[in-house]
Amino acid sequence: MAKKNNPIESFIVFDTDGRVNVDASVEAAAEAVAEYSTETEATQTLVMGCLNQLFDDHMGQRIAQASIVGAVIQSIGKAVPELDDVLRYPALTKMVNGVLQAQIRSGYLNVTKGPVGCGTGRTSDCPVKESASAIKAAAKAAKLAASTK
Repeated sequence: MAKKNNPIESFIVFDTDGRVNVDASVEAAAEAVAEYSTETEATQTLVMGCLNQLFDDHMGQRIAQASIVGAVIQSIGKAVPELDDVLRYPALTKMVNGVLQAQIRSGYLNVTKGPVGCGTGRTSDCPVKESASAIKAAAKAAKLAASTK
């Protein structure tokens, strides 16, 4: 028995005798997934275009993630006026954050923390610099490794 408000119900196709037509139901679901995938891919392409334009405009600079999200949403609104609606802001924020985090995980973008020079940057423009403590730790490890030989 199907649960109330089961999302799968929207794809169920019934025959004239009231039975579930499995083939037609699978086809309806496949069409919906394909449409969703196309829309999502187009939106992600738009987000990446706006993200790259932001970093092109601010070459070599690191930017706070909240500022990136706001600027990208603003650019999306200019590029696609029907998306320039305050009611779409929560969904756009979630989508832009998702793309931003995926690009950080992939290494295309990187994040540095600290009081000076912190923020998110495009790796090709802002390579990650090792902190002084990381350099000291590496030197100490090298010295220890040399002394044990």
